[in-house]
Amino acid sequence: MVTMDVKQLYTAEQLKLLEEFRKRLSDLTPEEKKWADNSCLFRYLRAREWKIPKPEKMIRDTFAWRREYKPRLSSGPMLLKRPKKAQYLSGGRIKKATLS
Repeated sequence: MVTMDVKQLYTAEQLKLLEEFRKRLSDLTPEEKKWADNSCLFRYLRAREWKIPKPEKMIRDTFAWRREYKPRLSSGPMLLKRPKKAQYLSGGRIKKATLS
């Protein structure tokens, strides 16, 4: 497996933005910091065209969602809420179904 150094993939300005972004997220929990590694933070930065206030809001919203729904736990509240009815597209028409 070939691994590349982050410095080879990004410009000096982008690396500087990564460090600034990481400093702004210094209040995250240790588990959140582990989840928010360099590749994760770069994805958030790229998604918002390297403008730091936008990816910061996005990642904080993500962590708020993760704290509420606990996706790593199989008994999290999200998994307990199952809809009773659903709609789906079949043959160009919307069909309704009752879930058991």
